[in-house]
Amino acid sequence: MTECDHGTVVNTLHDELEAMGREAYSTRKIDLFLADRDANITHVLEIKTDQCTSSIYQAVGQVMLHGALEKSDPHRILVLPGILSADTVARLKRLGIRVLSYAWKGEKPIFDGLKGVLNS
Repeated sequence: MTECDHGTVVNTLHDELEAMGREAYSTRKIDLFLADRDANITHVLEIKTDQCTSSIYQAVGQVMLHGALEKSDPHRILVLPGILSADTVARLKRLGIRVLSYAWKGEKPIFDGLKGVLNS
């Protein structure tokens, strides 16, 4: 997977969220986010196309900083390809960051556990 896959992953996830009845938004800085009726961000989703250490560090910083602007803490979700190690998942959980994994089926990313990560 390459950086050019980022748009495909963001757009596919956006479409899946919309199909679930969730209005998803993006900005130049935030890949995707969900908001409540009062425009408060409830979920911040940062999408990465690899699991390299620098990508994970960058994503952690992004979800933490973007979430820090809100009155109440939004759900912070890191979206990554494949399955992370149990140790990394445990560390992210301790930071209050949820993980949504995806795998490619042909040219489309498939998200495993989307409903669960949004509602847990």
